[in-house]
Amino acid sequence: MIITKKIVINKPADHVWEILAHDFDSVYQWMGPVRHSYAISAQQHTQGAPVEGRICEFTDKPNGFQASEIITHYNEENKSYTFELTPINAPKLLPVKKNTVQIAVKAVNPSSAEVTWISTPDIKPIATLLSPLLKMGLGKSFGDILKQLKTFAETP
Repeated sequence: MIITKKIVINKPADHVWEILAHDFDSVYQWMGPVRHSYAISAQQHTQGAPVEGRICEFTDKPNGFQASEIITHYNEENKSYTFELTPINAPKLLPVKKNTVQIAVKAVNPSSAEVTWISTPDIKPIATLLSPLLKMGLGKSFGDILKQLKTFAETP
């Protein structure tokens, strides 16, 4: 299953890239479901990525639902990266075992940028029966995430 979402943001590509890549560990500032996020390691890693990855916390509970997101590919020049999301302490009904996400930012013109989000979730065997519904639900969620990014990036 591959889910692709795109959005145009009315800000320069460098500004959008700053939010998505350079501030990778601060996703909690704009992504609604994330209560808090922090860098796994502050050192530069994979092909110059600003951090190795991040932990996203989805609840205030100790040992609650989290995700580990490790950057596996990073290209500053092309404004693109890939990360692997692995759930931690996830609810048993969560149908996703892992999710590989590719992000790319492309200048549309000097004052706007297009963000492409390509997600390849690895789902649990039981979830394959519901894969059309799952694809639709995940697609909506990823689209909502991009809308949150657009609002954050365009707000002074």
